[in-house]
Amino acid sequence: MLRWFVEADGEMSLCQIDLREGGQYRFEGALGGRQWAVWGTYLEVQPPARLVYTWIWEHDDRFGDPTGDTQVTVEFRENGTDTEIVLTHDRFDSVRAREDHAEGWDTCLDRIERLLSE
Repeated sequence: MLRWFVEADGEMSLCQIDLREGGQYRFEGALGGRQWAVWGTYLEVQPPARLVYTWIWEHDDRFGDPTGDTQVTVEFRENGTDTEIVLTHDRFDSVRAREDHAEGWDTCLDRIERLLSE
């Protein structure tokens, strides 16, 4: 996760995960010279098919007001010999926050695709 779960040219310096329902995670890093931290709680853990968790920015002033407690659902679907990832991130307070997160998720998923092909 340290290598792919960041957007663009960002980096992650802390990755703590308690992957169970009710468990929490915390990620910290830097992007564009700015520090960031996000954390949340796992609401559903159904290996190997589904994860649902909250997503809370500790400090991120890009959106003016804090983006609040949003929710991420990740589904892993068999597709022949491949796995399709369906990611839904919702409960945003603004269109801008939703669009910025969509861009971030796109770059994270592009990164994991490149790493898996190496």
